[in-house]
Amino acid sequence: MIHTAQLLITLSDYHVAQKTNLHGKLTFNKIMLQNNIFGIKARQYCAKDDRIPRCSIFIDATVILQTGLIVENDYYRIKAAIKRSLAIVYGDEDLYDNHNLVRIDYRYDVTVSNPLDRTLYLYLYHKTRGKYSRLKRTGRDTYKTSIYHSCKSIETVLYSKNEECEAKNRKPECWEKDVLRFETRIKNSHIYYQIKKNSEKKCLYNFFKQAKFEYYMREYLLKIFPTGDFYSFNLAEKLVNKTDISRVLKDSLKDFMRTVSHGTLDTPKNTIYTKSMCEATWVNRIKLFNEKNINPITIPMSKKTSYLPNLLNDLFK
Repeated sequence: MIHTAQLLITLSDYHVAQKTNLHGKLTFNKIMLQNNIFGIKARQYCAKDDRIPRCSIFIDATVILQTGLIVENDYYRIKAAIKRSLAIVYGDEDLYDNHNLVRIDYRYDVTVSNPLDRTLYLYLYHKTRGKYSRLKRTGRDTYKTSIYHSCKSIETVLYSKNEECEAKNRKPECWEKDVLRFETRIKNSHIYYQIKKNSEKKCLYNFFKQAKFEYYMREYLLKIFPTGDFYSFNLAEKLVNKTDISRVLKDSLKDFMRTVSHGTLDTPKNTIYTKSMCEATWVNRIKLFNEKNINPITIPMSKKTSYLPNLLNDLFK
């Protein structure tokens, strides 16, 4: 559910002085290490425009709770951990009560034990659509296989945790090993827009909810990645032939898959093809594939497998 979040807290001169009195010149992060607190990091700074001291806190829920399974009720344990940290550093746990949520990352992890399957999944998902609404595919590829779609306020990403950990020169935690992670990252401008629209408080509690997780995953992640299972072209063709749709539409779906197999999901819209289609028709084709649980992205003939379940099948179970 939740992966990470960032909070902003305004400090008074008293709190800054308290930190100095209690810990001298030690940074927030070094104080955390001294107290064996993990998953909470922060940076204290003064903004150039108003010179007001602030503390920017970054939390990793999985590290704080030492588990990959995070549920809505875990909010209270996360809250307690943050308040304890603020009490240690600034002598005032109530600083948390007026925090400002500036980012939250929702995650969905799927363990794929077979490395060949992980590689194949990433190959197939790399053929997904280039954009949805304001989200566009970016060239960012931090861990070689990462798939990013982003705009100024929201970002979706799929990546291999094994590769991320290797790039960071650390061993995967038990809940990270062999995991392919989907994330929807919500940034400050979008959070601000949402709380204005819904008259909510801009705080962690209001976004640490299963309903919010499901909304953002459904609204953005599932609009980027098709939800049907992956098949070889021959097997997918047989499944299309068995559907209860007209022959003309069946032929259109098979032509769609054939074109995608030579490019990406966007290729059928490419005007260099004589059968190129408009956006509305393309959207209807994707919708029909999803309804039939057949992914228009097919497994290459060179691979030894002819079927892979979609990793997002159990997203809301």
